[in-house]
Amino acid sequence: MLSPAQEIKERLHIIDVVSSYIKLEKAGGNYKARCPFHSEKTPSFVVSPARGTYHCFGCNKGGDIFSFVQDIEGIEFRDALEKLASRAGVALKYIDPKELSKQKALYDCMELSARFFEFVLKRTPKALEYLKSRGLTEESISTWRIGYAPADWRKLTTFLREKKMSEEVIEKVGMAIKPTRPSGVGGSHKDLYDRFRGRIMFPIFDAQGRVVAFSGRIFDLTGKQKDDIAKYVNSPETVLYNKSKILYGYDKAKLGMLKENICVLVEGQVDLVMAHQVGTTNAVAVSGTALTSEHLGLIKRFTDNLVISFDGDSAGLLAAKRGVLLALGLGMDVKVAALPVGMDPADLIAKDSDVWRLALSQAEHIVPFYLKHLAVRELPKRDFIKEVSREVLPLVAEITNRIDQEHFIKEISRELGMGEEAVREELAKVVAERVGSSVSKSDTATEIKTLSDDPVRERLFGIYLWQSSCPSPAISLTGAASEYARISHSDITSDLALLSENKRQDLILQAEVYYAGHERLEVELGELLLSFEDTLLARELVDLLGTLAESAHEDPAITKKVYDIQRRRDEMKRSRFSEK
Repeated sequence: MLSPAQEIKERLHIIDVVSSYIKLEKAGGNYKARCPFHSEKTPSFVVSPARGTYHCFGCNKGGDIFSFVQDIEGIEFRDALEKLASRAGVALKYIDPKELSKQKALYDCMELSARFFEFVLKRTPKALEYLKSRGLTEESISTWRIGYAPADWRKLTTFLREKKMSEEVIEKVGMAIKPTRPSGVGGSHKDLYDRFRGRIMFPIFDAQGRVVAFSGRIFDLTGKQKDDIAKYVNSPETVLYNKSKILYGYDKAKLGMLKENICVLVEGQVDLVMAHQVGTTNAVAVSGTALTSEHLGLIKRFTDNLVISFDGDSAGLLAAKRGVLLALGLGMDVKVAALPVGMDPADLIAKDSDVWRLALSQAEHIVPFYLKHLAVRELPKRDFIKEVSREVLPLVAEITNRIDQEHFIKEISRELGMGEEAVREELAKVVAERVGSSVSKSDTATEIKTLSDDPVRERLFGIYLWQSSCPSPAISLTGAASEYARISHSDITSDLALLSENKRQDLILQAEVYYAGHERLEVELGELLLSFEDTLLARELVDLLGTLAESAHEDPAITKKVYDIQRRRDEMKRSRFSEK
């Protein structure tokens, strides 16, 4: 009996799936294209119809229809599976229909709410005029589905009830609140009342473009609003919405990030809509939270290059420093687009979009940006040195590329007017403090760094977790753990503990779908372990060869290590060849 994944592959040809996203050209028995995952002029992305796989010889990405949709859509395996199952007409029988129905009701409630707000905005001329006065066009207002929540306590709730939405669902998605005591606003104190009232509404979408939350900006039609009313009110955390894992505009920016190989980060909804309006379609925004590891994980699916553009006084940037450190630690190149003081991206774009584009094109790496930011304060020399040590060196410490680190050490040395060795000594102290701190990086950041560049390890984890939950495992769990420890010098249980529960469940599901009914799971696991070992050995080899190249004299111990690694990789190749 075919597994769901196998049945989907039987019905969907990889050429049809890939060509629905990018243009393919016939090349012998295969198809070629410019890779959608990195910028290139010469096509190095190859799709094999015979094998049902793809591979890019430029960035080394590869896989099947599931991994392709995951990467190009920026979604998890579960979502890619459901998307392709729907396209192939395959029923995912293991998903409880009752649970699907409940989930659909939640999404339906959010969609109905968005339509309601859109309808009301069209009949609220003053709110519409305000948006246009900020520079938004009617097309942008329509594309981003911006709406208006009337200044009424129960207008939306009444509408949703008329559409057969239950009170439980309305409250569960955060569109209404149940008072705990009489509110004095009319009606029973048990009645739900609307969370958003008298606000311009920005729907927040997930990676698939579904409405999962709202951000409401207060709009005073009467001039009598109280000073203590929050300027922005956002949806609470719900089963659909986790603000640490959702970026505003991500669903519309994915292909832009792929094409440009860079992500532009702005702070607010209007900033984001205005950026897209003038062609910056690779822009995303944070909504009511700091930049998190989960946000960065989403961005890294498409690019390792990040440009931050906040208010011209850089206060927003300073507040985002933790996110910047996380991004650098994940190997990302982080730059800052400096705007005129007192202007945010929306203001600048409305005034002169060419200046906005120029700011992006002249974006400066985060380290020299911070150096200049401190230099203009004209601090006494000793205080300046202390501030550089406190503010700038932690950034350099997080940079994963050693050549980049050396470049910035030299730059800091010149700026401070002191020797490079003194800077290195201070940097070493910062690194020691970072390593000793248990909160310098979150588990999620570790998870992203460990897994996002290593799909083979993900597959290994999935099989191990799946089989661990089976009454009669089809593999030797002890043997798998022992081999993993030999290869990685790490305990698989400890590494698995770094994963979030959602990630663990997604890996289990992926393993079940791929390997359900697999007659030679132990053999498949052995192949994965060989691939895993080869990947780690290749990385170690690159590091060793780099050390040899930098060294003035040949080190016999390193030379022998290089020889041993090359011999082991040759042995593994011969082993695979003889088995086939």
